[in-house]
Amino acid sequence: MPDLPALVDVAVSRTAATCTLTWADGLKQPVALADLRRLCPCATCNEQREQRQGNALMVISGPLPSAELDSLEPVGGYAVRFHWADGHDTGIYSFGFLRELCEQAQRR
Repeated sequence: MPDLPALVDVAVSRTAATCTLTWADGLKQPVALADLRRLCPCATCNEQREQRQGNALMVISGPLPSAELDSLEPVGGYAVRFHWADGHDTGIYSFGFLRELCEQAQRR
């Protein structure tokens, strides 16, 4: 597998509700904040997605997770942590995960 290009910039537009990721190889892709929140890679969110996939009739109570972003921070040299307005901040979005989201968006 080839080396992952470096993530060189992360620009958030709250008005457009996007996070634009710019990579060293020139790929620049906006990703909807709602998609980032929906695909949160934390253990809790992964478990909830698995439960919904196993039961299409599962009822989810309470408010939908917020896609409003308060802030973000780098995690080492390999990931970004998003701090959502509803207090959720346990997802560590690896650069590999973010790159795959960008490449999927490019294919659409």
